Amino acid sequence: MAINHHRTHKNKKITLKNRPYLKEIYFDNSARMAIMKSTQCGLTEYLIPRAISRSSQGRSQFYVLPTIELKNIFVKNRIDKSISYSPYYKKMVNEAKEDFAQKSSDSVSLKHFGDGAIRFVGSNSTVGFVEFPADDLIIDEKDKCDQDSLHMAEERLSASEFKTIIEVSNPTVEDFGIHTSFMASDQCHWFIQHDCGH
Repeated sequence: MAINHHRTHKNKKITLKNRPYLKEIYFDNSARMAIMKSTQCGLTEYLIPRAISRSSQGRSQFYVLPTIELKNIFVKNRIDKSISYSPYYKKMVNEAKEDFAQKSSDSVSLKHFGDGAIRFVGSNSTVGFVEFPADDLIIDEKDKCDQDSLHMAEERLSASEFKTIIEVSNPTVEDFGIHTSFMASDQCHWFIQHDCGH
């Protein structure tokens, strides 16, 4: 999905040429992942085709961002643009609309791809954390999220046979947010060789 169909919000194809560390992440099928990252390293762009791909398989995605305002900007700037630049994404969205007799939602909070859907919520309002049964949970920028709301997000998976969770964030302080999740993981590290040879 990512290599063949995804287009970024700048209408670019994804390439792992300059980001070889992403390859293992793309192929990781762990039920739970905690990725502690730097800025501008390609992780958010990884989350988008991941969510769309699983949605196209009939799974429901629950995508949490720190605030409603950030969620609105993210969907309009990243998701909607990726859809507009990708013929495959457009086709899936249009087929979903046809299948649901034009009742399929296409808003900043809900997108249908094939038989599945992605629900986008801001962690600063608990209103979005009810009613939507999910198969997969994505928490983007966990350290900036309302941590109490994140417990409610995990409850969205209670009826699913999949129950996958991926948390991604720049770390802020030790023993908090993504650092806590990372310390409970197998703590894989990626070392990138720079031009100096180190």
